[in-house]
Formats: sequence, C-alpha cells, structure tokens
Amino acid sequence: MRLLAAASSHVGLVRRQNEDSFVVGAGIFAVCDGMGGARAGEVASEAACRALIDLSESGVADPRSLERTVHEANADIVAQSRQDRGLHGMGTTMTAAVATPGGLAFVHVGDSRAYHLRGDVLTQVTDDHSLVAELVRRGQLTPAQAAVHPHRSIITRALGTEDTVEPDVFEISLTPGDRVLFCSDGLSGMVPEDQIGRLLARGDHPQEIADSLVEAALDNGGEDNVTVVVILVAPDDPSDEPVEDATMEFGPRQRQLSMENGADIDAGRGRGFFRFGSRRALVAAGLVTTLTIVALVALVVFNSTVYFVGTSAGSVALFRGMPVAPLGVELYAAVEVSTTRYESLLPYQRSRVDAHELITKDEGLQFVRGLSTGQ
Repeated sequence: MRLLAAASSHVGLVRRQNEDSFVVGAGIFAVCDGMGGARAGEVASEAACRALIDLSESGVADPRSLERTVHEANADIVAQSRQDRGLHGMGTTMTAAVATPGGLAFVHVGDSRAYHLRGDVLTQVTDDHSLVAELVRRGQLTPAQAAVHPHRSIITRALGTEDTVEPDVFEISLTPGDRVLFCSDGLSGMVPEDQIGRLLARGDHPQEIADSLVEAALDNGGEDNVTVVVILVAPDDPSDEPVEDATMEFGPRQRQLSMENGADIDAGRGRGFFRFGSRRALVAAGLVTTLTIVALVALVVFNSTVYFVGTSAGSVALFRGMPVAPLGVELYAAVEVSTTRYESLLPYQRSRVDAHELITKDEGLQFVRGLSTGQ
C-alpha cells in the first residue's frame, strides 16, 4: 500500500495574510491553522509543523512519538508566547497523522478536520473542538444551525493556549482506493460536505484534487485561509519510481525556493512544508485584531440574552449565558437559585434540568419558581 499525497493552500479572498501551515512527506501529514492576531498565528502553526518535521527527521515517526510531539509543540508555543509580548495569546489547531502498516494514526486538536472517503461514503473522522460542535453534541443545535451560527469560529481546544493539551488520539485502517483529506476550516466552513466528497473522488492526481478543493472554497467566498492535504491510497507497485519531497524551508527564502521548484507559493502548490498566513480569531487573552474585538462583543451580547436551568450547590438554579466553558472560562452565571433540591425532583423535572436547553429568562423563572410553589 502506497500513500500518494499533495497539498494546496491559499490566503483566501478576505484575509491579508495566511496563518495556515501544512506538512506532507516522510509518512507524516498535517494541517495546522494558527490564530492570535498580527503574525502570531503563523508563528504558532509553523512551530507545530516544525515539531512534526523534527519528528520525521528523527526516524521514529510512530503513533506514540506523534502524541509526544503534540505535547512538546504545545510547550514550545506556550513558552514563545510568554517570552514575546507580541505573541501573547497565540495558538494553533493541529490535525496530523503518521503512516502505519495498516493505515494512519492521528492526533487532533481544534477544528481543522480529517475526512475519509471509501467508495462514495465520506466520513469525518475528527471531532471539532468548538463551541458550536459541543452544542450539537448536547443536542442544543442541529448541524445546519451550527454551520451558520455567529460563534462557529470559537474553538475550545488548541495548541499553545494552555500549559497542557489533550489531543484526540485514534487510528483508521486504509485499503487501496481510499482517499483521505486534511483541511483547515477555510474549506469545511465554505464548501458543503457533499461537494467536498464529489471533488475528493474526482480524478487520480492528488495535486489536481487538492487544487480543485481550494478553488471551490474561493468560488464560495474564500472568507478564510484554506489549506488541504489530499492522500490517495494505492496498491504497492515496485516498478514505480519514488516521488521526491520538496526541500523543507522556512522564512524569507520561501517564495524564491518555491518558484525554483516549479510551485506557486500563492496557491500553495508543492510538497514538503510551507508556511502560509491567517485564521479566524479565538477568543483568548492578547487578541488585538478588529475582527477579534467584534467577535468578542458579539459573543458577550449574545451570551447575555440566553438562559438555561441547571444546579448550583445541589439546588435548582437559573443561569444566564451558554452552558459551556471554552478554555476553562465559564460563559454563564447564576441569576436565581431556588430552595428546591435537585434530588427532590421528579424524573421528568430532572431531565429538564439536565438538558441545559437554551431558553428565555421568563421561561426559566417560570420553571424555577414553579418548583417552589408546586406548579
């Protein structure tokens, strides 16, 4: 079994710089989507990809070492953020995998994605670490609502934003004919999954497929940086000549080097590692861009208009805000605590409390006060 891979990236039609990075080569594949304002996002995503390249050069790129590399990259990004005030608050997603004898072993943090196509069935194999994805998992939003939610940009897990990080770790098996896609949310947020599946299934050249996916994101608005890595699974063929990876380079020589290799840096064509630039902001300390301020204000306004019923110290209570705590920050506060204890509730009342459904203030007060009066 051989893995034929290519990547493509574009700054998009709205952003001024590209903070995405990717790795293709030596049995390692990754997409990292940086955030943090100014140039901090690209610093974070590049640091994550550098760690993966160091792993490939060590010659021990196995699932266990891949997971260890995630923690090392997180520590490095946190350290850089603390040492340089201009980088404070930066972070990055990482969706990465190493080739195994039977497939791919993944580590995943954030809302970049990996898809697996077998036949005509496209499966998202990663779970988004985002606010709206959590609300979908709780049953409080439908996938269709999540796709257009005003706070779909808020992610709840990233490299570099906290001292420790908990990646999702899993493996998938592959057979010849399968296809795998890694992408930043500049693709998944702009192109419907059915269209992604059709484009991923079309043709036999990974570079052409990668370019077509990026072009689809641009055709649909290109509101964010878009980066994709495409892998085609082929049977072993000893007669094939090995495909050489492009030289892995960073920094100012990147554009010149890419052109010398026949690649277009603006479209992100070519193999190996390249650094590109931007991403929607994560609400976290140190974000200073206008977009982030607008997003934060919108979040505060929205959060002040929704309520849910839960418990406080064992008593039923009404909370204002959303029942989530992205990056450990609770987005809710108790506004009324009743004298009714949770354990005294009837089963249907407990299910209402446990649901944490978003409601209006009047609905919440009616329920909480009704418990005390027996209504």
